[in-house]
Amino acid sequence: MKLRSRAKIHNSVGEVKTAKKPVNKKKLIIILALAAVIIIVVFSLVNKGSNAAARMSSMYITTPVAKGDIESKLSGSAPLEPANSYTVTSLVSGTVIEDTFAEGDEVEKDRLLYQLSSTSGEAGVTTAENSLTQAKNNYDRVLRSKGKLSVTTPVGGAVVKINVEIGDQVNIGQEVARVENRAVMCLKVQFPADDAQSFTVGQAANVTLDGSFEKLSGTVSHISAVDEVLSGNRIVRTVSIEVSNPGGISTTQAASAEVGGIVSSGSAYFEYKETASVTAEISGKVSYIPVKEGDIVNANATIVRLVSEDLDDELLSAANSVTAAEQTLEQQKDIQDNYSLESPIAGTVVEKIAKLGDNIEVGKALCTVYDLSYLDFVLNIDELDIKKLHVGQKVTVTADADEGRVYEGVITRVGVNGRSNGGLTTYPVTVKIEKTGGLLPGMNVKAEILLNSAKNVLVIPAAAVARGNIVLITADSPSAVNATGDEAPEGFVYVPVITGLSDENNVEICSGLQEGDIVAYEPPVEESYGLYGGMGGF
Repeated sequence: MKLRSRAKIHNSVGEVKTAKKPVNKKKLIIILALAAVIIIVVFSLVNKGSNAAARMSSMYITTPVAKGDIESKLSGSAPLEPANSYTVTSLVSGTVIEDTFAEGDEVEKDRLLYQLSSTSGEAGVTTAENSLTQAKNNYDRVLRSKGKLSVTTPVGGAVVKINVEIGDQVNIGQEVARVENRAVMCLKVQFPADDAQSFTVGQAANVTLDGSFEKLSGTVSHISAVDEVLSGNRIVRTVSIEVSNPGGISTTQAASAEVGGIVSSGSAYFEYKETASVTAEISGKVSYIPVKEGDIVNANATIVRLVSEDLDDELLSAANSVTAAEQTLEQQKDIQDNYSLESPIAGTVVEKIAKLGDNIEVGKALCTVYDLSYLDFVLNIDELDIKKLHVGQKVTVTADADEGRVYEGVITRVGVNGRSNGGLTTYPVTVKIEKTGGLLPGMNVKAEILLNSAKNVLVIPAAAVARGNIVLITADSPSAVNATGDEAPEGFVYVPVITGLSDENNVEICSGLQEGDIVAYEPPVEESYGLYGGMGGF
């Protein structure tokens, strides 16, 4: 059966070959179509796998690990302010009768800027000065009266009598004691007028005591200018001679004298050179008597001391009146000074508002002065960075208004009074620019503060460092041997790293990578749009 069937097959074939029957074209087309579909499907599958692999690799940006320089900086922007500024305002009303400057002028501190009319102010000062003078005069009068409570002797000598006791009430003009100068005696004797005219004050004289004929030396102290006529038509003049009291001379002793060989016309009794009645010049109660009868005192020595409550009250009231008058005068002078407006600072007049002839009201702004000796600005620094800054730190400053020029600033103040806003706390840091060049107040500037820098170190893009300080590198990188074992995309591995300094774009790698490694990271969103034509473009 098999053979036959095989024979049949061969015969049949033979018949086909020999008979050359016509081929079925419809069947041939179907076969060719099926073959084409199979080829297309196979090619599509192969191409799809290739595109997927390519698309996977294009999801990352790759870059080699290389050495470079890196700087850690803080940056910010702020408007410039002058070193100091002051708007001159008027504290009084008046008319501008003088202005001494123009807008843009540089002025020194205390320079007169405006003078306002000040008639009322001058009158107020004059009235206050007169009131002060009266108050001082009254105080001086009361003070002199209080000084008179100490009753003093006008002459030195012996206290021969004290007329009051402690507690006595004494009135003005009342005698409280008597003092006599017994150390020097005075002898007033007469000489012939013609002879007396030749005498001089201070000329030596000899005095002879009646009875004992003891001789004492004396001095002419006074020569009368009036002639006297004695009996027998004798014309004489009185001459006073002072003699030091040896201790035994009194007013009961008489004596004669001789001056320049001329003898007096007669004798006379000695007198004390000075005798004083000590009287009170003010009323009061005796509170103290520092001497006793018989004591020898000098001129102006206190004999009796008085007290007066009324005088104490009067003196206090007079003192208060002087103080009040002085304060009033100072106030009036301050008001008068307000009519002369001076520059409170040295600087440049950046705005002149008032001019000569203008009527000025209280509180009106007249001009503005800027101190442009330097400029400064304030940066608000994040609480995480404030400890990195210190006074004296250098700052690089640029301004769009002065493009292409770089200025140097320095930190002059690091504030400790933080301000919170939306959960973020910042601290004010003041930066000063001394060489201001083309900068002006109000311009916005950008500032960069260099915190640290490193030269010739390993650097990679900051975007390549993932959370936990791991970096994705190609599997054939040298540092792939340190892979963490974490699941990574095909052809890549994760390795741990230790980072150092960083800036806006790059980060320093202290360990974990080496030159020759290839790091990979996902591109930023804006770059992915460019790669794929938008979200989901692939």
